[in-house]
Amino acid sequence: TQRGGPERTGAPSTALDLQARIAELLGGMTFGAPHRAMVDWAERSQVPVLTTNYDHCIQDGLSLGHCVRMRFGASVPRSDYYPWDRYYAPRAISDPLSEFAVWHIHGDRELRRSIRAGLDQYMGMVQNLRKLIQPIAKEALKRSVDPLQDIPAFHSAPWLRIFLGRKLWIQGLGIRSDEVSIRWLLIQRYRYWNRYMPTASRTSGWYVHGPTRRTGPLDAERRVFFNSVGLKTIEIETARDTYVNLFGM
Repeated sequence: TQRGGPERTGAPSTALDLQARIAELLGGMTFGAPHRAMVDWAERSQVPVLTTNYDHCIQDGLSLGHCVRMRFGASVPRSDYYPWDRYYAPRAISDPLSEFAVWHIHGDRELRRSIRAGLDQYMGMVQNLRKLIQPIAKEALKRSVDPLQDIPAFHSAPWLRIFLGRKLWIQGLGIRSDEVSIRWLLIQRYRYWNRYMPTASRTSGWYVHGPTRRTGPLDAERRVFFNSVGLKTIEIETARDTYVNLFGM
């Protein structure tokens, strides 16, 4: 256990030890064919990527170009505890909604204090996002910016502009009942789509489950949840079809 008291954020020393250990364990992870297939497609198509993983397998898998960490916007940099203005890309971007970049929404192994390492930290993340979500949703869905603001609201959490403002393709996430932060975000997203885009299609994205030969079919509880927040479900049978063949098509 670390000596001394908690850091300025109030994070206990035991949590910081866990974050450091997680970062250390992930340091040796390398990308595979599924990472490369997905990220190469995303870069070619200029589609932003949101990941809940702490490792760098996605950005390191890019075939052409080298992703480096950059900071979005001209406002005061966010703390490394919630570094939501950091992203990885081959070049600087001007709008996260329509350009390729990789955003770590649950933490980054290179910024160990950013790693969300327990339910209390996930709920702390939710509390911080609660203050930001409404103005960012309005900007993203109504394509309007408050003229009285010098800096658009989404500069505080650029990845949230993507999550709220684009149709989602969710893959590689279990999103079971204990993943409260992602479930909360999906519920809030559905509310704001109904508020700001009431005439849009009720399908605002897709959830991919599988390979079913290994995992079995999607359970009824999650299927009902995804349908209730505007996501259609897709079940894929074999592992190769889940990434390499799918994103190569």
